[in-house]
Amino acid sequence: MGDEVSVEKLIGSWVVGNSENDSGPVTWQRQGPLVPPSRSWRILEIGADGQVREGVPGPDDRGQWQVGTWTLDGDRLTITLPDRPPEVLDIEGVTPDRIAARRI
Repeated sequence: MGDEVSVEKLIGSWVVGNSENDSGPVTWQRQGPLVPPSRSWRILEIGADGQVREGVPGPDDRGQWQVGTWTLDGDRLTITLPDRPPEVLDIEGVTPDRIAARRI
């Protein structure tokens, strides 16, 4: 899909389909005007400082945000948010507008 994984390529806001919560392939899209808000999506904001913010629709459709951390070890991305096990993904490719990964 793209070149080797680098921190710089991961920084930013990404939209992830909530239907992709099981193990297997996951595709993230760069958040922008062509990706409208929807109940079936979550937003991950990956910061250069190791912080990640997750936004999901709440019961009344207003966004609810949690703050956690992320680390990159080679091609393995780990996202840690409160009150749940870490989410570990093997990054298979990165382009400026898409991340392809597999949950492990």
